[in-house]
Amino acid sequence: MLQGIENTGLAIPALTAITAQIWLIARSDQRKLVKNNFPIFIFFTGVLGISLIEFFTYSSLISPSVLSMKLFYVFCSIALAGLLSLAMKHSGIKKLNNIYSKYINVILCVSFSSLMIFSSTMVQGIESIGYSVTRIPGDLYFITQFYALFLIVTIIFCLIKGAKSPENNFDKKRSKVLLFSTTPFLIIFMLLLFIMAVGIKVNASLIVPLATTYMLLVLINTERKENLFALLLKIPYTSENKSFKKITSNIEYFLSETDLGNTASLKSLTNTIEQQIVSIAVQMSNGSQIKAASLLKVSASSICRKKG
Repeated sequence: MLQGIENTGLAIPALTAITAQIWLIARSDQRKLVKNNFPIFIFFTGVLGISLIEFFTYSSLISPSVLSMKLFYVFCSIALAGLLSLAMKHSGIKKLNNIYSKYINVILCVSFSSLMIFSSTMVQGIESIGYSVTRIPGDLYFITQFYALFLIVTIIFCLIKGAKSPENNFDKKRSKVLLFSTTPFLIIFMLLLFIMAVGIKVNASLIVPLATTYMLLVLINTERKENLFALLLKIPYTSENKSFKKITSNIEYFLSETDLGNTASLKSLTNTIEQQIVSIAVQMSNGSQIKAASLLKVSASSICRKKG
């Protein structure tokens, strides 16, 4: 066992992450969401575990140990398993999702965690690297690298598959948001795995609590249609983002024309924006004008007429 880490300032990222996680589920509806959505519950459990391990270690409440290092890996695997279950849920691969999420994912996660905790073949010790500590790999440490790589690549694949799926428009949009928001961090994690594999001693735990907390924020918001739409507005090149820019551009043009003293028709602007809203509703309804009419609380004939 090593001595406690002297620079307690390193505990700030983990404390920030824990505070953010508590704030995220402080509202009753979000507690209900985490409780009822098993993949998000699993992801939240992993994220909270990661942050607590980091906080207790860097605040010197506990001394760095092999057990705390192993628990960090276990909670990372739990978080990735939860994210994978959610990605597969929205991927449109129904048969594989049912089999993998209910059986294989659980078996792999439990097997990996058991091997990590009860064996020294994965992590056999820890060593100081100045500002922190890192693991001393055991003979079977490559399993950790392979398992993490497998989970990350599969998550990205499922999100890409879901983003292209024509079956469920809601799942398709959720996959797009998750792909855009989580892939950069997943790629960074893969690069860190490569850096550690070639023998460079680093400790990536300082960024993991904040990165995974950000992912938790996105996961919670993508489960609600109104929040999902707000996120899509901020992502470049989505239909929602393009439509919003187009509507905003029309309004700005109208106001600029009025300001210059030119005659601008408010009715014309209203009709143009109405057509764009109808077009968005049809897109959200997978091209069905009947569903779009129900969404906008108008008749199907109105949709046909206003769509122009």
